[in-house]
Amino acid sequence: QAAVQVQERQVGAQKLTAAEFAAALKSIGWKRPVRSIYRMLDFKGEGFVTAASVHFLDVWEAPEWLSAEADLAARDEFIQALQSHFDNPVLAWRHILDRDESNHVSFPEFDEACTYINFQGNRLGAWQALDDDSSGYITLRELNPEADRELARFKFWAEKTFGSVANT
Repeated sequence: QAAVQVQERQVGAQKLTAAEFAAALKSIGWKRPVRSIYRMLDFKGEGFVTAASVHFLDVWEAPEWLSAEADLAARDEFIQALQSHFDNPVLAWRHILDRDESNHVSFPEFDEACTYINFQGNRLGAWQALDDDSSGYITLRELNPEADRELARFKFWAEKTFGSVANT
């Protein structure tokens, strides 16, 4: 009965408070947390969401990888495939992942690297497992924390000692 009241309120008033929004989503089968979604949709901080608050989602073409579940086994398979082509993770990073030297890798770049190394596993799941902060990018830290730390140590030492890495 509460779900029916929420749905009637949604149709009639066109405004939903956080509690009403959560109840409405739960009543139609949403099982994930609601709080962060509500806060994103109430971007003006008005204390309610409306049909207009969510309209942009109907026209948004969300990347497929956003809805994928992290697949740790696929991540490990991808890393193993990388290692079969490059025994050094930084060489793999520079040669086939971060080819534009932006220090981060987008999904299209990752997808190209998968093709290059003939990775046949779950690309979307591997991506989600690697992008552990859900930033939409993979960094060397996410791919190989040890290599990232070692490069950072070298960089900081060279900058402290010589003023820059190039002066080393």
